[in-house]
Amino acid sequence: MAMLAGALRSGVLSRAAPAVLRPSTFSRPLLSRGFSNVVFAKTHEWIKTEGGVGTLGITDFAQGQLGEVVYCDLPEVGAKFKGKETICTLESVKAVGEVYATVDCEVVEV
Repeated sequence: MAMLAGALRSGVLSRAAPAVLRPSTFSRPLLSRGFSNVVFAKTHEWIKTEGGVGTLGITDFAQGQLGEVVYCDLPEVGAKFKGKETICTLESVKAVGEVYATVDCEVVEV
């Protein structure tokens, strides 16, 4: 399983591409359970928050659809994204997938 690491302040991503975020506001096309600290977007990204910092990645389903990831275009530290903008691109032998910000965010670590 390919894992990507990064950190974002006030934003969102998912499981094949974890990243750390500080959520500002979550507009709700995101799905969450009351007892969980993981929030899923309809575009197969997720964010897990702990102590005011969030980890962003892609779902198992999205990973399965991509297959083996051969290249990942990660953002630079300090890059800012608005909701629904592409944060990174995952290239596999089968396809190219984009990981979207579900909220406004800033990359603080990659």
